Amino acid sequence: MSLSTYFYNEVNNFKNLLIVLALFVIMQGIYHSTGALGFSLLAKGILAPLSFGFVCSFFTLIARGEKNEEKIKMT
Repeated sequence: MSLSTYFYNEVNNFKNLLIVLALFVIMQGIYHSTGALGFSLLAKGILAPLSFGFVCSFFTLIARGEKNEEKIKMT
């Protein structure tokens, strides 16, 4: 793997992590806003599990990135 490809992959992975993390933060803002407005069914029934899904995908992307780094170090 060339050095330019390595840095492109690193930037792309970082960009994906930031997008998922930003979606989680936005979802948490919507969750707390709807909860404060009294829409607890919407907040706890739909937005909380959706937010949890964003956190799980964030950690999956982190784990996948660490796995790729270990593979690069071995070569």
